[in-house]
Parts: sequence; structure tokens; C-alpha cells
Amino acid sequence: MSPYLKQKSFYLDDNSVALNLTQTYNGKDWDFKAALTNPDFVLHPNKKPDLLFIKQEGDHFFFVEPHKYDNERFGYGRLNPYEFEEFRKSGKYTQPLEGYQMPPKPSKPSRAKEKQESGVKPSAVIQSPEEKEAFIKSLDLRTSATPIPASLDVEGFLKSLKGVKNHKRFIEHLASREDKQRRLGFLNLVEPTLNHPDFVMLNNDVGRKKYAKVFQKDNGKHLTYLLVTAEDDKLLITGIPDVRRSYIIKEIKDADIIYSFIRPGS
Repeated sequence: MSPYLKQKSFYLDDNSVALNLTQTYNGKDWDFKAALTNPDFVLHPNKKPDLLFIKQEGDHFFFVEPHKYDNERFGYGRLNPYEFEEFRKSGKYTQPLEGYQMPPKPSKPSRAKEKQESGVKPSAVIQSPEEKEAFIKSLDLRTSATPIPASLDVEGFLKSLKGVKNHKRFIEHLASREDKQRRLGFLNLVEPTLNHPDFVMLNNDVGRKKYAKVFQKDNGKHLTYLLVTAEDDKLLITGIPDVRRSYIIKEIKDADIIYSFIRPGS
């Protein structure tokens, strides 16, 4: 099963689908029933009867995929345009049902996709529990540590990362934390973590990405920085310096998919 899919049972009643399935996103409850009863797009693979029902809400696609062999089960999910395009292609949903059009293609690739297209491809794509366990066992971030870059004040940070649209709100958030001085003291780690992560963790239900990168301090010790973003990196949610290994392991286990850029033997 695709890592983008969850599964749930439903039942048919008088030719209508009755669902008790909602998901909270941006403070609003979304009902996946809308994807079935009032879809914006309906796709199917070429020469196959399978259907994919899609409802577009803002920057995300909510979709329902009835099970091929069991009409009482379906897969469902919420993806951003880039993730949805990957999911659509992997499922070979290449044709719109009569009366519908194809969903719009993403105008710009995500940062993870940009890395792949620019030749910087992940060394591994981790999805299954077994792959996560193997990744955790082999994870030695110290081997990929890079020197901490020059310090960056707030004014300098506000001029960085042209694609980000909430610099000031991000600063306000960091300043509201108990360890605000420490978090604001590591603004210089935001850009290298976002642009050159050691690995990226995706949580499809939440619609957020978590970038992790290890840096080496002047005293030889190491520091892991975790950066959380949303809306395809347009929003910076939080930045956490010196994250514990146990916390990173928990995040790896909770992620739906992980792109590792750590090169073997590095």
C-alpha cells in the first residue's frame, strides 16, 4: 500500500456513501465524504476500471481511493500538489473520467524534488517500519556534520530565504519560547538546514516537513538542528537547536516518508 494512503471501512446505503471520517486541517474539519459526493476530479488508470475521487481545498488535494478487491474498504489521504502528483503517477491515474478534467500540475517542485532534479538525489527513501529500523541503526549523524556557519542576526535573517513569507512571525515564535535566547542564537542554522539537510521527514496528515541537519561546533562537539516547515517551505513553523537523538528517533518512526541525503561512508 502507498505510504500516502490510510484505510478505513465504509458502507453503501441507497446508492450513497456514508462516512464518519473527518480530518482537522488549518483549524477546520474536512469531511472526506465530499471527495466522493462532490469531487472536483475523478481519475482512472488507462483501460482499467479503478477510480480515484479528488476534492481540492486550497493548496491540498483530499482524495478517496476505493479498494480494488473489497468494495467495503477505501484508502484516503491529503497531499500537497507535489506529493499528489507523485501519488497519481505511481497509481497510473492518467485519464480523467468523462465530464472531468485532469488536476492542475504543481507549478514548482518542492525542495526535495528540486534536489532530485538538480542531481542531488536522496541516498535513500525510507517508508516501511523495517526500513526505518535499519535507518535508525545505521544513523551516525556525526559523520555528516558540517561546521557551524557564521552567526546571523535578526536583520540578516529577515533578508534571507526569499521563498519564505513569514520571517517575522517565525522570529516572534522563537522569542516566545522559554529558551528564546538559544533559539534566536542559531538563526544561522535555518538556511543550511533547509537547503542542505541530512534528511527530511514528511508527515502527510499534518502537511509539514521536518528537516534535520548536524553541525560541528568549534569545540568539536555536535549539534542537531531540526527545522519544521509548512506549505511547501513557504512557512517556517519552528526551529529547535541541539535536538536529542531520542527525539529524532521518535520523529523518524512517526514520519510517513523520509528522504535521506546522507551518503554511505560519509
